Amino acid sequence: MVWCQSSPRPRDMYGVKHFRLNLQLPPPTFWCNAGLWTDDSTDFATACEQLVLAVAGKLGIRAGDRLLDVGYGCGDSCFLISNRFDCQVTGITSEHTQWRLSQDRCDALPKSHREKLSLLHGSAVELDKALMQDDTQSVFDHITSIDSAYHYDTRQAFFQQARNHLKPNGTLALYDLVVHDDVNLTTPRSRLFLKVMCWYLRLPLGNLVNQNTYRAYLEQAGYHHIEFDSLPPNQVFGGLSRHCLRQRKEMKTWRLGNWQDMLYLTISSTIFGQLASHRWLQPTIIKAQAAAGGD
Repeated sequence: MVWCQSSPRPRDMYGVKHFRLNLQLPPPTFWCNAGLWTDDSTDFATACEQLVLAVAGKLGIRAGDRLLDVGYGCGDSCFLISNRFDCQVTGITSEHTQWRLSQDRCDALPKSHREKLSLLHGSAVELDKALMQDDTQSVFDHITSIDSAYHYDTRQAFFQQARNHLKPNGTLALYDLVVHDDVNLTTPRSRLFLKVMCWYLRLPLGNLVNQNTYRAYLEQAGYHHIEFDSLPPNQVFGGLSRHCLRQRKEMKTWRLGNWQDMLYLTISSTIFGQLASHRWLQPTIIKAQAAAGGD
């Protein structure tokens, strides 16, 4: 018997390390919302834009209006709304890292666009304090919070703070999560998933309310003409779940990222897939009007 030993595989000179030279830095967008996925060919940035425009479209924004965007992330929603509707946008975010990044991105915009923006660091439940940093008037025609109000501790405090900074008959519009009226969270499996979901989404249990309770909180804070527009879960949670799976597959194919990135995408896909297939949380666009004095 003759044993043949293959020659050692020669070490590649370059490999694919030069992929770093081909990355577009910084990325053109830093979106971070669930998105509105009209079909499976929709890319992440487009889905995020569609969700923002679906909310902004409820407001009736006119050129020159003043809008407050609370929980704006890294600035993409502020940039989009101010440019699309030719309005003045003030943004507030509680995350210092995202605020610094959004400021750098804003500084890189043309002066004509930059002059429409004011990006502040502060809390959604302490708008009075956050808006003291702004030299302009702190009363707005519109206030929005897109895919972030369920984080606020508490959401009711945000409603009241927002009401204090809206003009009479000004509008509040949000993309938020509302508990289904017929939700069944009595089984051990559903209760366990609820706890995991709340931990993963940083969602205070007190913010898990149905539409009737949500409406009551808005009315108590001084809003009327309240509207709820339910979105198909598959076009929000389902689309995001499928996108996470695609990203995981592409990262594995191109040998990008590490095990933590893969775990993040796997967990995200699982949680949003479950939300798409169970009647637990309803993705919803909510519009309300600030009641004038005496209403």
